Amino acid sequence: MPGFTIVLNNTNRLLNLEIDTPSFFDKFKKEVNNFENVFFHSLTNNKFHDDKLFDADDDYFIGIDGFILNLRQLKSKYSVSDNFTLIRKIYKEDKKRFVNILKGDFCGFIYEKNTNKLTVFTNQTGTKRIFYYFKNNILIISSDFKFIVQILRNNSFDYCLDELGAYCLLSYGYMIKDITLINEIKKLEPGCLLISENTTMEIHRYYDYNNIEYSSDSKEKIISTIDELFSNAVELEYEKDL
Repeated sequence: MPGFTIVLNNTNRLLNLEIDTPSFFDKFKKEVNNFENVFFHSLTNNKFHDDKLFDADDDYFIGIDGFILNLRQLKSKYSVSDNFTLIRKIYKEDKKRFVNILKGDFCGFIYEKNTNKLTVFTNQTGTKRIFYYFKNNILIISSDFKFIVQILRNNSFDYCLDELGAYCLLSYGYMIKDITLINEIKKLEPGCLLISENTTMEIHRYYDYNNIEYSSDSKEKIISTIDELFSNAVELEYEKDL
């Protein structure tokens, strides 16, 4: 599956981080980077290649998978010409809410080299899934559930079935909240950031549909606003396809 995998190892243990990918992925672009105790692995296809990012400077390493619909408008607003400079700039403005201004189907990460701080994010609706494992100062993050399982097996880490996840899958056909089929692996919920710094990890919610303000506008005004928002969304999608 296209996407990225990150392993943050704050132990003295040497991990086997070999990721075996099916031959189907041979046509995908593969990149591997290491910064001290952090390992990055990326698989990308050519679709929306200009939106994707896997680049670094002296202070930051930034990755974006998927597409951002308002990329052109944001570059114009912030007077920048490339994706790396744009994401770095909006991240430095507000490190816990910067994702909120991005619109599209995406997930990504930002790693601060000087502080060993890692921020991983998915979009407001969670259409690009991110899974994570955190135990004994080892953090594994991936957009592919199987890659995390593979790393756990390679290093003889214990894991077991999450019975609630199995019941959810059998009853509803999907799993709720952060639950997965493996007890030790969780899913990053929509509108959330995973923030890791040294040996700590926290989940921060940057967007919540429950906090949308109640509108007292007239019925006609609400219909007009919905029509305008829908038209703008269609325009963004259309421009992306050009």
